[in-house]
Amino acid sequence: MKYLLTFYSQEPVQVPANYNKILQAALLNWLGDGGYSAFLHDRGYQRDKRSFKMYTFSDMMGEHFYQAEKKKLIFTGPIQICLTFYSDESHSIIAETVGVRRPLRLGPVWLQLVDCQLVMEEYRNCVVETLSPVTVHSTLMTGDGRKKTYFYSPTEKDFSGMLRDNLVRKYKAYYDVEPENADFKILPDTSGRLREVKTYYSGFQIRAWKGRFRLYGSVEMLELALMSGIGARNSIGFGCIVQKRVL
Repeated sequence: MKYLLTFYSQEPVQVPANYNKILQAALLNWLGDGGYSAFLHDRGYQRDKRSFKMYTFSDMMGEHFYQAEKKKLIFTGPIQICLTFYSDESHSIIAETVGVRRPLRLGPVWLQLVDCQLVMEEYRNCVVETLSPVTVHSTLMTGDGRKKTYFYSPTEKDFSGMLRDNLVRKYKAYYDVEPENADFKILPDTSGRLREVKTYYSGFQIRAWKGRFRLYGSVEMLELALMSGIGARNSIGFGCIVQKRVL
């Protein structure tokens, strides 16, 4: 299930330029269900010593400016956040949270929930836009025995294959079986340019990409991509996509 949440604060909202960790914690606390939030944060769905949380969220969207001297983003109006889950279990929890109009605590500021919209999408070949950047990587060994993280660009041939492999692992972690049809391909869309984004999470630099992509694949793979996010680090706010049009 995919939700577009709109929050409002009577005062400007300041967040660090690299706010993923703060927003992740705020959203998990906002859900209110301690058991489900703890499951998403601590465990998730596990497969081959890997954990997949099966949810992601967008960047904060709204009017803002960057205050260079403080290295902070200042939001001056309503803030929208897209929050999406693969599990249907989220629906009742979101409904309860929205029903009581639970505010979102972002640092020292409380944001009031003013709107929640369910985003409807078709699981067909489509053009999508990133609401948070997509990242995919491998850990390589250098000649002197050190580990190095290599981030792939959408123009590299391995980019699509690695995103597909990631979706297959998520599917197996959630259902404990292989998908019946694991067809999936992602290509940059020619209607818009891609933009590289560099950010930090807990002191570690992450390279990722924003823009529009074309998705091709089976129903189960497209549903998984649209609802759980694509690429790595979805649970800290990477790989959130929204369908723009079907092909």
